[in-house]
Amino acid sequence: MSRIGPGAAWSLTFLALGLGACGGPVSSPVAPVVLQLPSAEGATSGSEGAAAVESDETSPPRIELPSSVACVLDGPVFPDGDAVLLRLQEGGPPFAEVRSSVDARVHLAAGRPLQAVMEVDADGLLLRGRVNGEAIPLRPARALPFRGFAVPLAFTLFHLEAVAPGKITLGWSDVSGVKVLGAPLVEQVTCSDVTLGIREFDASSAAGPPDSEREALLSVGKAVPLSLDPGGPAVAELRAEDDDDAKVTVVGSAGAHERVLWWRDEALIMGWIPAAKLRQAPPASGALGTLSAYGSVLSATRERGEVMTCPRDVPLIAEVMGERATVGTARAGFRLELLARSGGYADVLLVEGGVWLSEGARLLARTSDLIRCRRAGR
Repeated sequence: MSRIGPGAAWSLTFLALGLGACGGPVSSPVAPVVLQLPSAEGATSGSEGAAAVESDETSPPRIELPSSVACVLDGPVFPDGDAVLLRLQEGGPPFAEVRSSVDARVHLAAGRPLQAVMEVDADGLLLRGRVNGEAIPLRPARALPFRGFAVPLAFTLFHLEAVAPGKITLGWSDVSGVKVLGAPLVEQVTCSDVTLGIREFDASSAAGPPDSEREALLSVGKAVPLSLDPGGPAVAELRAEDDDDAKVTVVGSAGAHERVLWWRDEALIMGWIPAAKLRQAPPASGALGTLSAYGSVLSATRERGEVMTCPRDVPLIAEVMGERATVGTARAGFRLELLARSGGYADVLLVEGGVWLSEGARLLARTSDLIRCRRAGR
């Protein structure tokens, strides 16, 4: 029996026929037996009832969270450059792309390979997909000194190296003008030390209160050794390109060494250098500039469909290379753009939010879930 749509009342008629043996004449017909099924709450009529029975498909399986979640990160996600790709299966083709800021939750699994599931809420569009852990945009949530001398700024992106319960191991690219000596810039931090978005903080707080404060210039074009303690082994070499690039703030002195703060595009560098490697300079501000918002919504010329809003949540199904999975929900009131309907499903395009469909992927809604939806203005 076909699945009964919401609120539909069906009549089933059974006609009993008596058949004679060996192809004999049919006996007198028996009166039809009519079975009336009870109406459900909020019964629909006419075309809505017909649409409800159009689909005989059951929902595909949902994407499950990792069996061992080591870390959960919440907040607005800010992709930088490459989009974050949502997939049905690890390593499979994507069904959607997060290209601009949306609210998200990331569930990171422990161990390697780096596995994660991302849930996004793009203005009422809820999606869940598997993501490559190395592609998740992670930034510092507070001042984090790497190897004791390099403090990444709020918009600096990390590389995810490893995940353990409650802990994340992070690395990041070399800093302009800084040659790191020895081990790379890698640290293990707590889950709360990182964020998916951009969180304002004072990077200089990692250096502690200054003993004094004055401006100076590094030697230009020469390697300046940087150590964690006065006269200690060098952990990095600093190389300024010109006088504008050479500006530092001196925050402490100890014999023949000075403690300096050097602002770079990616980080605040702090540590001790030989006083002989400094030149006097007129006072100048070493303050970090104000962060500005960035990013834009990408648009593309495409086919236009019928824009609908629905009074109830609508389950969403992704299809990639013939494989389907239930990947999320369009919340009640979300603007859905619907294209062709066939086989009990409607193709869905996205009108709002920071998520785009990947090439070759389809986002579907069952027509039985759309019967109460109404046209919306563009």
